[in-house]
Amino acid sequence: EDGNRSSSKTSKPRKANSAKPQPEPTEPPPPPDQSVHAVQTHQAKKFNSFADFSAAWSAFEKRLSDRLSGTRSAAFLVSDIPWPNGIESVSGTISSDTAAEAKKKLRTALLRWHPDKWAPILEHVAEADRAEVIARVKLVTQRLLEEKQRYDLK
Repeated sequence: EDGNRSSSKTSKPRKANSAKPQPEPTEPPPPPDQSVHAVQTHQAKKFNSFADFSAAWSAFEKRLSDRLSGTRSAAFLVSDIPWPNGIESVSGTISSDTAAEAKKKLRTALLRWHPDKWAPILEHVAEADRAEVIARVKLVTQRLLEEKQRYDLK
């Protein structure tokens, strides 16, 4: 017993272990994208106009296409998706639109944001973010249905 305690090998690792956090590798920190995601989720980009949102959506569709073709390997995060924040109309309708124009814009937006249309996209969203993406898509769809009621379109 005493021989083992007096051994420098036994006492040095105890000092080294107290100085170095050895147990931490067994509990890895969250991946960098998750910690960034946590910050970005609360700071979602706001668009100044529907045109800005539309341009961001087109860029997202390009990145999605790249992911499907294999040129983009990283999964999407909630913060990678352009959410229609800061714009009055999710569909891009304006008060001067005719009923036919408003109906066309709303239909396009409802197809874009329909939860069923997001099923293939969700396969390319980080697993940890999928529930939040689904929830946000449902909120956007609800906003669109409210817009549809405002324009009294059937």
